[in-house]
Amino acid sequence: MGFMTKQWLEGERERYRRYRPVKVKISGESVPFINDSETGRLNGFVNVAFEIRLERSNRDYQEMFLTQDEVDELLPAIIEAGEQSARLKIALSILAGLTDEELSQFMKRLPSERSQLKIED
Repeated sequence: MGFMTKQWLEGERERYRRYRPVKVKISGESVPFINDSETGRLNGFVNVAFEIRLERSNRDYQEMFLTQDEVDELLPAIIEAGEQSARLKIALSILAGLTDEELSQFMKRLPSERSQLKIED
């Protein structure tokens, strides 16, 4: 369960405004590329890669459509905000999907990239 505002906000969200966030159920799914106007999918027009659905208890909903560039930009922050167990699950899933050659190349790069990331923190 998450929360969303019922109206568009302008400027700083900390300023005083009379509104109350609404409790919503948040779900999301990857959107395969479909270029078919009969389906109603937008990705044929704007290259949608991921769809987020925000649904209120009365079944009203809003949808947010993200392009691949937006997904790529948001994903690191979302993963960083996740619990360690979820991040490890993601890492294992990604590594399990690599070929032996890709995994070997990754393992060769890992020590230098880890030390560089620690320096930047």
